[in-house]
Amino acid sequence: MILVLFVLLPSCYTTEEKEEKVVISTHANGEPQIEEVYQQDGFQKKKVKRISYYPNGQEREVKKIKDDTKTHLTAYYKNGQKKHEGKLSFEKRDGLWKFWYKNGQQRQKGHFEVGDKTGEWHYWYRNGEKANITHFKNGVPHGLVKGWFRNGNLGHKAYFENGKEHGEWQSWHENGKKLGLGRYIQGKKDSIWTFWNQDGEMTKKVKYDQGNRVEILKSANTDTTVSS
Repeated sequence: MILVLFVLLPSCYTTEEKEEKVVISTHANGEPQIEEVYQQDGFQKKKVKRISYYPNGQEREVKKIKDDTKTHLTAYYKNGQKKHEGKLSFEKRDGLWKFWYKNGQQRQKGHFEVGDKTGEWHYWYRNGEKANITHFKNGVPHGLVKGWFRNGNLGHKAYFENGKEHGEWQSWHENGKKLGLGRYIQGKKDSIWTFWNQDGEMTKKVKYDQGNRVEILKSANTDTTVSS
């Protein structure tokens, strides 16, 4: 079923009135499914808002259309909690975007540039504890990346270059004890890597060359150099 309504709205900028046309389609249960709002400005007719609904009547997605290229989008879960919000440019995410869990806790936040993640992004666990901070460039990790366990302890700290691990990599056990330390070159392990157990005891020291393990310098069973 489709319902069409006409409303005359006073313009905020002129003394002229603008005619607004509302087109509503419904779900099988009679609840609204899609609501589209058009505005007649002189000879020009343009869509200024589009709202989609869940069958229970809750708003699912609200698009506020500024012009043919720019839109503000807000999406909701069935329970009414906000799901994500941000701007679209030519139907691609652009600028600041925020995302939430169903319980209302923020899930992630950061900027897009014409559809690609860019700059610093923050991520959280469902309980509100911080989970990750990642820097992006052209949609892939580039720069510092840090991750945390749910208990708040740091889990890893690394650097990326154009989507590949590059530079020092550090990781920790959930109890806070160091787990591993080494370096990457363009996504491949290189040089000396050292590993520890949860008690803080060093268990292994390994030498890598462009991703290939060339020597085990120390292991839990021996202190002698072993060729792989």
